[in-house]
Amino acid sequence: MPQRASGGMETDMDRKRHKRKESFSILLISNTGGNSRQFHVSVFWVRLFFSLFFLLCVVAIAMAALYSNSSKQQDALQSQLVKQEQRVQELEVEISQLNEDKLNLVTANEELQKAEEEKKELLDAVPEKDTSVPTLYPYSGTGILISSYSDEQQYLAINTRPEGNVVAAGDGKVITVGSDETYPSIVEVEHSGGYVTRYLCRREADVKLEEGAQVKAGDVLYPITAEDTEFNYQVIFEGKAIDPLTVIEAKG
Repeated sequence: MPQRASGGMETDMDRKRHKRKESFSILLISNTGGNSRQFHVSVFWVRLFFSLFFLLCVVAIAMAALYSNSSKQQDALQSQLVKQEQRVQELEVEISQLNEDKLNLVTANEELQKAEEEKKELLDAVPEKDTSVPTLYPYSGTGILISSYSDEQQYLAINTRPEGNVVAAGDGKVITVGSDETYPSIVEVEHSGGYVTRYLCRREADVKLEEGAQVKAGDVLYPITAEDTEFNYQVIFEGKAIDPLTVIEAKG
């Protein structure tokens, strides 16, 4: 029994020795007729070689992928840089145009200010209108001129409507508020320069002014309250009646 055990142990050891001796043989044969050479390479080194080769392949593939990704990123960054440079150029052109427009606006503003100054000088040179002269049309509504001034009728006869008012033809002072047999409502205004205007209504009007009151051109002397009310307007210059149309500039 012990011998069998010993024999069994020897067999296992032989197997281990046999395994350790496993290797690859490489035979090199010379073409010139020289001696051939044979090399024995251990399985361990062969496996190590292929493992290293595989690892190098993996590293190479990874490096190639990283390079490709880096190249794409670089191309993208380069494209963005080109676009930004183009945008910068466009902005520079816009800034140049804005500066040119600003210069044009400054020039135009200077010309406008100069024109305004010239206009002001011209307006200052024109004498102010004397509003005391009775140049305003004495009725503010739509009236119909019934008859003009004549030697026999020294006033304007106007047919009026309730839509309008009798107004002062110029700046002055009210010197008469009254009536007579022909005119139930009479207002007289004295102006500078020797003018007196008379506002004669053939119907009684609501006159709220008092003698001595100061009026401006266009102020209401009294309203017209009835249809087809005849209103007569008379202008006296230096004590004599004159044609009102020679003084009136435009219908107010």
